[in-house]
Amino acid sequence: MLKKALILLKYKFINFTKSSLVKKVSNRKTEVEFIYNEKPKISAIVQFFNKRQNISNLINALRLAPIDEIIVIDDGSSDGSYQDWIEQLNQPNDFLIRSNDLYEVRTYSRAIDLARGEYIILLQDDDIPPASPAWVEDAISLFETFPKLLILGGRLGLDLLMPDRINPGEDSAYKEEGNIAGTPGVNKYRIIKKPEFLISEKNLPFMFAEYVNRAPMFLRKKEALDLGGISQEFAPFQCDDADICIRAWLSGYQVGFYNSDFVRDVGIGGMRLFNKEAVPKQAIKNWQLIYSKYSDVIENQKLNGLVAESNSIFEKQLE
Repeated sequence: MLKKALILLKYKFINFTKSSLVKKVSNRKTEVEFIYNEKPKISAIVQFFNKRQNISNLINALRLAPIDEIIVIDDGSSDGSYQDWIEQLNQPNDFLIRSNDLYEVRTYSRAIDLARGEYIILLQDDDIPPASPAWVEDAISLFETFPKLLILGGRLGLDLLMPDRINPGEDSAYKEEGNIAGTPGVNKYRIIKKPEFLISEKNLPFMFAEYVNRAPMFLRKKEALDLGGISQEFAPFQCDDADICIRAWLSGYQVGFYNSDFVRDVGIGGMRLFNKEAVPKQAIKNWQLIYSKYSDVIENQKLNGLVAESNSIFEKQLE
């Protein structure tokens, strides 16, 4: 909690300093701010709903990073966020999409089509990037190092396991035991909270993983779309990240996990608060879909073998 408070205080200082400088210099836009970039390298897409208190921290973090294009999806906010975004998104490569409760699977897919970047960053409204460009610079460095890397996540890495059976009289609720988590009869996975290897020449913790979840999630746009993009089978939300990661591995690509140092779960509100009943039902439905499609490669360890082979190149393992 103290770390989160200090980081948010740092953002407030940046906001105050930036505001003071703007007032001292001029209210006019600079010449650079008027130039539209036809071929941006990096596009960031923010899925957003009723997290007005996070807008200034989100936009300032994105402005500090080497991001050429910002696309915000306001998915029906009712707390004044939409007007705030109109004021904040004031540069040529800033775009604001207004949708109405479509949720992330549909809106991310539409926004990816709009984005012009070679690399896409998928972001969430309650995860605040650090006040540093390193999280983007490190990610692009990893893509340049590993040509087959299609997806890179900075939240968690996960390895899929077959769900436990539901036995009569046993608790069937979600539970975590060590680094193993899941719901009997629904799902099971190993949670990887930190990368297990180190790229020595970059001093960068990293590993390949079966799948990574948002946010952030980086994609190579062309290759991701060639693969079919985000599957609408999983609309409106849940498990689409697992699906695209598994498809990437089975198509000869790789999925990676690194440290992004985001501040997580900032603020109240958002999709999960307003859909307490819908979220667990959708999770069960989509996890059943994941296992119906991929149980063979999970159970016979094919997926795990592809990841292990990719990780075998690393010599230095982190504790």
